[in-house]
Amino acid sequence: MAANIAFRRWRAGTVHTTWRPRRRRLGASARRLPSLLCLCSLSVAAVMPSVPDPSLLEPFEAQYRLVRNGFTIGNVDRRLDTDGSGEYRFVSEIYAAGLARLFFRDRYIETSLFTWREGGELLPQRYSFQRQGRKRVNRNATFDWQGKVLQLNDNDRRKKMELDAGVLDRLSSELAIIRDLRLGRTRSFYRITDGKRVRDYVVKLEEPEWLDTPLGRLDTQPLSLASIMDDDEKSGKTRQITVWCARDLGYLPVRLKVKEKRGSRTRHYEIDIKSFQNGSA
Repeated sequence: MAANIAFRRWRAGTVHTTWRPRRRRLGASARRLPSLLCLCSLSVAAVMPSVPDPSLLEPFEAQYRLVRNGFTIGNVDRRLDTDGSGEYRFVSEIYAAGLARLFFRDRYIETSLFTWREGGELLPQRYSFQRQGRKRVNRNATFDWQGKVLQLNDNDRRKKMELDAGVLDRLSSELAIIRDLRLGRTRSFYRITDGKRVRDYVVKLEEPEWLDTPLGRLDTQPLSLASIMDDDEKSGKTRQITVWCARDLGYLPVRLKVKEKRGSRTRHYEIDIKSFQNGSA
């Protein structure tokens, strides 16, 4: 009952972070994590094969281990809720784990409110990104589909732009990509906003691969992801992203690897599945 009340308040715009997983905060020194969030927001989601319509979702909770340059620094928690009327709320949180809690005190929370219609049509309504800690960041996007207006707000810097058909936010885009995999679609182009700007992303299918995971040995479909704006010749910044989606788990992503290079510096990130639970608590 309390979760449903919080969900309705969030949808109405009166509360933005009433519900969130009860976890500890991630540290301020993890300044590169917002970039990683933009990448894993294209990949870490769960779609259950038990849903009659293969493009629709059931509520779920999933947890992933976050590794940076070979060291575990935190967890990624995901939760999908629905009020039963076709509207969904998807929440993601990154927070420190183990010894990393001594150094990292920031927490990163993303929330997406969207409508999922029969046949798999996904319409984002509102999206927010928050960094809580030493450095605070607040971004959000509002989708006016009738007026065809997308409103962006980056730390109170607001702008409006035309809302094209098919535009998604960083969280809802994950589910759209997995939906297309489940339906056997060959779409490889997605337009996505993070509340600050809109970027175009390209997805490419790689050769199937078997992986050993805490959920067992899984037959996966790897994907390579790239933003058209990721390769910036002026800054020398590049990203290489690969995500492994388990076929037998409805294309649940079970591993993500990111190689990020800026000038002579290279960082490696990895996200691995730890646990998954179907149904809303």
